[in-house]
Amino acid sequence: MLQNKIKKTLKSSLLKSSKQKLLKDENLSQSKTVLSSLRDLILTEEVEAGSSLRAAALADKLGVSRTPIRNALAVLESEGVVDYSHNCGYTAREFGMQDTLDAIEVRASIEALAARILAERGLDPEIEEYVKDQLKAGRDVLKENFWSEEVETTWYNLNFNFHRALIRATENRYLLKVISFTLVSPILREGFKAEVLNKNNNVSRKLDGIPAHIWESQIHHERLLKAIIAGESDRAKNLMLEHVMLCRDRIVDIIAND
Repeated sequence: MLQNKIKKTLKSSLLKSSKQKLLKDENLSQSKTVLSSLRDLILTEEVEAGSSLRAAALADKLGVSRTPIRNALAVLESEGVVDYSHNCGYTAREFGMQDTLDAIEVRASIEALAARILAERGLDPEIEEYVKDQLKAGRDVLKENFWSEEVETTWYNLNFNFHRALIRATENRYLLKVISFTLVSPILREGFKAEVLNKNNNVSRKLDGIPAHIWESQIHHERLLKAIIAGESDRAKNLMLEHVMLCRDRIVDIIAND
């Protein structure tokens, strides 16, 4: 009888623990979803820069309680996406061009460090194969020698996959944490992208050839991966630094020529 009672108590305890874990996992999943959704609302400027962010209104908009909204706003403040003051509460931060340029500089240094680490340590065979596949797909797209908005989206997705794979391959959580701040920079904002495109009078969304800077970027990727695989750590670091900073320089040129 005592043994059965112990088993029953243990079973009840395990069931309660399991339910608590499930509830915790569900809450964690909801928190991540709310954070991602709220970040997107701000970065895509669906929530206007400088506007007040009221927990009640945002909770109604996203169909959740106020608690995950408040938690998400606190995280976004730490990321620099929103501002907070005792008088006004949370407001959507208004980003300037310099914010983007500064974020790219940080990203350049972090990704250069990642390239050096990978060259010294070596790439996991599966990751190496994945990165090679992304580069091959990118080259295949460019070999069609036609540029459109659809092609642009495809190529930039492959570009993003390439950079993200190398960063994650380091398995350095501190490096990943720092790079995450630059990935929510204003360069992702639709308004910012539109501003750059409008100022770049020489850019056409539909061309009979591939823009020179796109081919240049593709070649940089291929040289970079070759250096990493060869274990040339200094070369890999310098190639990545140069590659990312060229992106910054291009933005500066576009704005300067307006």
